[in-house]
Amino acid sequence: MASEVSLGSPQKISTGKQGRVELQPPSHTWISWCILLAYLAVFVEGVALLANDHYGPEILPRVSAAQFHLCSIYVLEVAIALGPGWCAMSPGWTSGELIAHHVPYTFTVMLCFALNQQHKWTLPLVVVLLTPLNEGLFIANSLGAPGWVAKVRRAYGFSVIVLLIATEIRTWIKVMEQHWADSALLMLCLDQLVFPAIYYHFKLLASQVVISLAPSLFLFAMYPCETAMTSLLICDVQRQSTVLAVYALLLAALHVHQKVAEDAFLLRGQQRSSIWA
Repeated sequence: MASEVSLGSPQKISTGKQGRVELQPPSHTWISWCILLAYLAVFVEGVALLANDHYGPEILPRVSAAQFHLCSIYVLEVAIALGPGWCAMSPGWTSGELIAHHVPYTFTVMLCFALNQQHKWTLPLVVVLLTPLNEGLFIANSLGAPGWVAKVRRAYGFSVIVLLIATEIRTWIKVMEQHWADSALLMLCLDQLVFPAIYYHFKLLASQVVISLAPSLFLFAMYPCETAMTSLLICDVQRQSTVLAVYALLLAALHVHQKVAEDAFLLRGQQRSSIWA
């Protein structure tokens, strides 16, 4: 007997797992293409921002614009997921997973800008703009891209998440230290909103091949050289090249973060000099 298909809302894709129903791609291909191009445009904005020599106040308007673009895409995707039941990145996404990924991020970014804290979180706000390429490659797979695109997406997604975790943890610690020194207890509490994001990214890493590296990322943020050497000693030969690649990315992130801190220190010195001049 032929199964009945509802003529109302679009049919959702069942994966066979109990209780898991995935969203289906939009019924019109041009919708997926528009979302794909929007993600790629935000990625280009992120690359342009990351290529700056300095991460001072002068780039904050561009960071704000890029974050607005990314959050707008997220809001649109949540709307079409809750409405017609579409997801341009499907198959592989449920409505709950999409909401858990998009909504908390959008809320946290809005709160960051509303409280005028973006100057303290500039580097993570810039690095996260590299992730839209990962979403874009999801959509490319949905549109029928060759199989190697999925492999590139997994490798790229893992690398960006590692870089993002490193910048999030370092910035999180520095911002908390500053708020603790300033006795800004409310801001110190609000700083903890970034912890779920760090945890979420750790969970994504745990699904990758290098699951054993996830617990050491926090130690690496504090003691990079010692943690890297210890990990190389305890890993087998097959994983050593992966370990080296991961820690090379982390060292690059820490180098960029140190550069940002030095720029901020010089900027504060110039401001103090102008006051006493």
